[in-house]
Amino acid sequence: MDIWLSRQRYKIYTPRGKTMIDATIKLTSQPDKLKEILQTLKAILLSIRYEQGCISCHCYVDVEAENNIFFREEWKTREDLDVHLRSTHFGILIGAMKLLKNEPEIRFNTITSTDGAEAVKAARALPSPLCNGPGSGSAVNKNDFRKV
Repeated sequence: MDIWLSRQRYKIYTPRGKTMIDATIKLTSQPDKLKEILQTLKAILLSIRYEQGCISCHCYVDVEAENNIFFREEWKTREDLDVHLRSTHFGILIGAMKLLKNEPEIRFNTITSTDGAEAVKAARALPSPLCNGPGSGSAVNKNDFRKV
């Protein structure tokens, strides 16, 4: 499945009937294991990105809870993801998960279409009861509401 980005509309297109898989793993580390886990994840990122069918692979740290790590991958097909789940790279990820006190949260989402900036623009163009007009960005005015 080929996926390309339209620079004008910021939308990811998938051919009709095709899907992509979003894999997200949330790991909550103990403070004394955080550095080791992050080093392990950083070491496998590039290798995973070169696996067949990998669209992207990233690791994020929660700015409000620094012990929460999000490992996110996007795959062209379920078959590509299944091959990855049996790979040495995923085995290393499983090894890192064993350092955790709690079980990680793992989710696989099947995506058939993705909208971007155009969806935000369209939503902001709609009238909102909390502003003076579409996209006005102005503050709420008490005269905009009537007493009941």
